[in-house]
Amino acid sequence: MGDKMRIKELQSFDVVNVIDGDKLGKIIDLEINYENGQILSFTVSPKSFASFFNKNKNIVIPWEEVVKFGTEVIIVNHEMD
Repeated sequence: MGDKMRIKELQSFDVVNVIDGDKLGKIIDLEINYENGQILSFTVSPKSFASFFNKNKNIVIPWEEVVKFGTEVIIVNHEMD
């Protein structure tokens, strides 16, 4: 994976919750501290058929909840409301 990644590459990753194994969706936005470049959080858009009808809201995941980066997946530890 190297030490660099483009936002476009990051957006292709699936975000999976380690708590229940559910796929939360794909990254659509990042919140970045402009002073030091640190990622503070990212926003995930649910990508399921059910979310189309339920109008599920986007999920904001603090960077501290990232458990692991895989080759195609980001694993997070996120308590759902």
